[in-house]
Amino acid sequence: MHDAKRQVTAFNPKSTALRRKLWVRMQTPDGPQLFFIWSRIFKLSAGLLILGWLGSATALWAFVKYQRGITAVSFVDVAFLPFRRAEYRASLGRHYFEAAQRQMEEQRWGEAIFSLRAAIARTPDNFAARRLLAEIMFTTRQPLVALRILEDGLKYAAEDGAYLEMVLTQLRGQRQPARALEIADGLLPAAPNTTPVHRMIAWQSALALHELKHHSEARERISQWHLERSPEGRFLLTEISVALGQTDRALLDLQQELQRNPANEAAAVQLTRLLLDLKRPDEARRAAMLRALSHAGSAGALLDLLSIEWQTQRMADYERTVSDYLSRHATDPGALSMLATFAAENALPELAERILVTARTQSLSTDFFLYAHLLAQCSAGQYHPALATAAELDQATNLSPPLAAAAMLLKGWAHLGNGNTAESEPLIQRAILLPQLTVAL
Repeated sequence: MHDAKRQVTAFNPKSTALRRKLWVRMQTPDGPQLFFIWSRIFKLSAGLLILGWLGSATALWAFVKYQRGITAVSFVDVAFLPFRRAEYRASLGRHYFEAAQRQMEEQRWGEAIFSLRAAIARTPDNFAARRLLAEIMFTTRQPLVALRILEDGLKYAAEDGAYLEMVLTQLRGQRQPARALEIADGLLPAAPNTTPVHRMIAWQSALALHELKHHSEARERISQWHLERSPEGRFLLTEISVALGQTDRALLDLQQELQRNPANEAAAVQLTRLLLDLKRPDEARRAAMLRALSHAGSAGALLDLLSIEWQTQRMADYERTVSDYLSRHATDPGALSMLATFAAENALPELAERILVTARTQSLSTDFFLYAHLLAQCSAGQYHPALATAAELDQATNLSPPLAAAAMLLKGWAHLGNGNTAESEPLIQRAILLPQLTVAL
C-alpha cells in the first residue's frame, strides 16, 4: 500500500479519499502520523484466511478422493476435520469395508484382510467387517485370532443382540464354554428381566453351563430366567435330565412336549434316541413311526425309522420303508445322500446300489453315491465288485479333492482285500500323504 499525506487534522476512515486503503500517513498538529484502518485489515485478513483454508481443504479433499481413491469422503468432513473427525473416520471405514468386499469377490484375500483391518481400526463398531475378518481367520485355521477380533467388538455391542449371540456361539463352537460363560455373566443384569437381549445372553450362559457339565447350575439359570417357556429351553432341560441320569424325568418331559407341540421334530428325535439308548427298541420304533406320520416330508424321520427296523431285524418293515423313502425322495440329492451315508456306515452295498440307480434315473450327480457304494462294498468285504466301482469312480471328471483322496484310499483297500499288495500299498501311501484326505462319511 502506498502512503498518502493529507493536510488534515482529523482522521476519517470513511472518507472517499481513503477508499481501498489499509493505512494512511497524515499530517497532524503534532507532525506526521500513521493511521491504520483496522476494520479493513481484519476483513482482509479474514478473507485471506478463509481463502487459504478453502484452498488447503480443497487440495486435501482432492488428494484423498482422487489420489487415494476414497470417494466416500465428503468435502465438509475434510474442511472441518477437527470438528468432524468421527464422520471422516466413518467415511474411511466405509471405504475400506467396500474395498474389502470387492477384493473378497475377486479372491484377493491378502488385500481383503488389510482392508478389513483398516475398516475396523477406523470404525470399531463395524460388526459386519469383524464378522468377515473372523470368517477368513476361521477358514485359515486361526481360531484364536478370529475369536479375539470378535471379542474386541463386544465393548461396542452392548445392545446388538445378533452380534453378542454370534460371539458367544462361536466361543462355544470353538470349545471355549468357560470364556462364553464369563462374558455372559459379565453382561447379565443382577435381576432377571424380559429384555430380549438379556434373555438371549441368559440362554447362552445356560448352554455354556451345560457344556461345562454344571448341569444343576444350568437348570437353575433356566428356571431363573423362565427359559423353559420356549421349546428350546424345555429341550435343554431334557438333555440336562439325561446327563444327570434322570431318564424317567427326561422321558416324561419329552412326552409332554410332544403332546403340547406335536410338530416339535427335535423333541421326537430326542425321544427316539433316548429310547434306543435305554434299550427299548419297540418304543423307539413306535416313536419313530409317529414322527414319520407327523412329518411326512421329513427324510430324517423315515431314515430313523428304517434304521431302527434294520437294527431290530424287522426286515420286511425295513424293505418297505426303504422303498417308501426312495419313492418319496428320489429327486432330492440331500435326502439320497443321507440314505447313502447310512448304507455306507452299515456296510449295505445292495442298498447303496439301489440309491445309485435312483440317482442315475433322476439324472443326478453320482460322484458321492459311487463313493458311498464303494465304501459299503469294502466294508462288506466285496472287494472284486469294489474294484469295478473304483474304476468307474476314476472316470469322474468333477470329483472333489477330498472325495478323490478318500476314493484312492478305498481303492487301495479293495486291492489289499484281493491280496494284491503291489497295487494296494502305493495307493494307500499316496492317499495318506494327501492333505485333502478327509473322512467323507
